[in-house]
Amino acid sequence: MKEYRLQFLDDKKFEALSLVNPRYANTKDDLGFADMVTNRIFVRRTGVDFVDQFVTSHEIEEIL
Repeated sequence: MKEYRLQFLDDKKFEALSLVNPRYANTKDDLGFADMVTNRIFVRRTGVDFVDQFVTSHEIEEIL
């Protein structure tokens, strides 16, 4: 079974990812994304539980 790391980030930290890694340059406005190279999932915390859960489920499906 594939292992992955899941991180929930506030807006500021999520948007900062696009500055940290060139692969994340086009993710600034996304609600979440999965990095297939490092098996990491990043989810922008919206404060709306069902949205956060949906985005998390979607990104897990993407990486699996």
